[in-house]
Amino acid sequence: MLSHSAGRDWNRLQPVIGQEVWSRVVHSPPIRLEDDRLLVVAHQQGRDPVSGRRFPLDDLHVRIGSESEGVTGWGEALEPGCELLLPSISSAELIFAMCEDGRLKSSRDLGREWVVDRDPVLDLEQMPGELRGAGVEA
Repeated sequence: MLSHSAGRDWNRLQPVIGQEVWSRVVHSPPIRLEDDRLLVVAHQQGRDPVSGRRFPLDDLHVRIGSESEGVTGWGEALEPGCELLLPSISSAELIFAMCEDGRLKSSRDLGREWVVDRDPVLDLEQMPGELRGAGVEA
């Protein structure tokens, strides 16, 4: 379910999310763009050539779709641990994902290519010594 009204109204995501839900619960909120496309973190699926059964592929991707058109595209595989989409600061022009280690990644092409925007470890290493605490006695 997705709400754009602080919980007053709810919309079902089932037509867009599809069958990958059973394979792994992905704890990442969807991003609804202004044109009603929806970005979700999901597994792409393979199909067994003998049985025809669907199965989840290993990597997670940003899936692009809409309720009217279904799945319309996929982004590149997300880096493991960088799978939390940030809808409150994302738009069609720039989407953000948070990594478990604190890095912030962004994509200008709906998840097809990602760059690191902020890295707390590198930010700390590049900080002048007096701001980092160098030379401060306990």
